[in-house]
Amino acid sequence: ASYGTAFKAPTLYQLYIPYYGNTNLLPETARKREVRLGWERDDQTAAFTYYRNNVSNLIDYVTLDPVTFSGEYENVQQATLQGVTLSYSGRFGDWRLRGSYDWLDAVDDTTGMRLGRRAHNKVTAGVSRIWGPLEGGVDVVAVGSRFNDDNQTATLGGYTLVNLTARYALSKSLSLQASINNLFDKRYELAQGYGTLGVSAFVGIRYTMQ
Repeated sequence: ASYGTAFKAPTLYQLYIPYYGNTNLLPETARKREVRLGWERDDQTAAFTYYRNNVSNLIDYVTLDPVTFSGEYENVQQATLQGVTLSYSGRFGDWRLRGSYDWLDAVDDTTGMRLGRRAHNKVTAGVSRIWGPLEGGVDVVAVGSRFNDDNQTATLGGYTLVNLTARYALSKSLSLQASINNLFDKRYELAQGYGTLGVSAFVGIRYTMQ
């Protein structure tokens, strides 16, 4: 179990971006509580986590005109974000399995309405296989529907993405990594009126200190 406090100042973007910025924004403060139960056996792990965050002056984006999607950043006086996360990972020979489920209830305590752009449900699952220094796998991410903003002026549809990953160990501390995200070119929005990348590929080198 854990308890903590947090402080977050508004960014320069949130304060001064033309049309959307708000120079009257106050910093966020929060109290965070978390309880976690874990299980381990051989190469398998599972966990149950419950968390509850009480936030004062939550910085959020509010749509003022549902036609043009224009709005500004504002403070939500009091908000509660609580949820549950279930996770599992396991290794069976050269195969690795992983998955998680997240349930989130994010509410504006003043109005009783759900906070925007935060889905109730999210599921991730992945499988990978090792061939000597090479590891390749596939990940699936499914996100449920959610409101576009705190005024609940529009609903953003849920979506499912399929991503491919690969890693080749050049040495104990150096590896070459690559990924192909959104393999099937799914069209979706994280914010109404703003499209996201289609298929994208990334290549990089990772160094881990031994």
